[in-house]
Amino acid sequence: MNGKEIAEYIEKNNKKYKNEYGQFVIGNSALFVNIANAELSKALTFKIKEDMQDIMYSEQQIDNSFHLANQFFNIHKIKINLKELYDKKILEFFYDDNTRKNEFVSSNFGPTSYQEYTKEKGHSIKIVISNNLLDAFGIVHEVTHYMNQPEGPRNMVSDMLTEAISYGMEFIFAQSLINGNYKAEEAKLFIGNCILEMISYAKTMSPIYRIIYTYNKFGEINEKNYHKIIHNFDYESDVSEFEKYIQANRDYIRDTWDFLGRGISLYIYDKYKTDHESIDKLLKMNDAINVMSLDYCLKIIDINNPDELLCNIVNSFEKDWNYIMNVFE
Repeated sequence: MNGKEIAEYIEKNNKKYKNEYGQFVIGNSALFVNIANAELSKALTFKIKEDMQDIMYSEQQIDNSFHLANQFFNIHKIKINLKELYDKKILEFFYDDNTRKNEFVSSNFGPTSYQEYTKEKGHSIKIVISNNLLDAFGIVHEVTHYMNQPEGPRNMVSDMLTEAISYGMEFIFAQSLINGNYKAEEAKLFIGNCILEMISYAKTMSPIYRIIYTYNKFGEINEKNYHKIIHNFDYESDVSEFEKYIQANRDYIRDTWDFLGRGISLYIYDKYKTDHESIDKLLKMNDAINVMSLDYCLKIIDINNPDELLCNIVNSFEKDWNYIMNVFE
């Protein structure tokens, strides 16, 4: 694959979505390059674990995880009724063989998922039980998506920020467990693992954003244009990584929602540690993402421009790096 073919892929991918999605990623590609570079500068001194799920958590029954998540929402006066969601089969728990559980029982680890609203299927939150604390985190994350799901398809702002809110809520939940001294070491482990996942995303997306940034600046992708704006990286290597990325059926628009969401969520968490009332701003943003602009929503959590976004993410990443060093040493 060469630069011209990648440019054609980018143009085609833009048409796959509403143009505003592609233009958002392309127009902010320099910002994403800087965020990824800042995160990866730390990773150079730390070997990233290839399988970050290979972490042992102590056994915990699903009814206990359900109770913890419910208690967390209640303490923070978040108006969501988990029992009602369960009774209506909106929130469902499954064995790893995809058999629905009619009551809370344990099984093996599996993925969680949130099926966004459609007229045919409505809402659906599926939790495949891991039989440990990860179940509670899964409930908090997926139910938070449900809380900001509009009646129809999401708009760009909603797509961009729903992951930030869900990951942010997970971080706050973890800190609540630490503050309450309930499985505090496992909660710290979870936070450390999330930060490692951020680095893993940065590692994957960094060459993708460098190529997209070149396209944004010049409209053409070639080695000469690349090196006008990118230094200390290899053009052929980045082109090769982009080709592998496409072959793996990855999608840089959807991955940007996750990449950006994880970064913003760490900033949300950092704010919460010094001011527990900041969760009110998070909930206000949660209510706004389907009806207000991206700039308006970010200002709710005190991010006023792209420079502040970069600065806040990088500063939060620096502050929380000690989790990596302490938990995974």
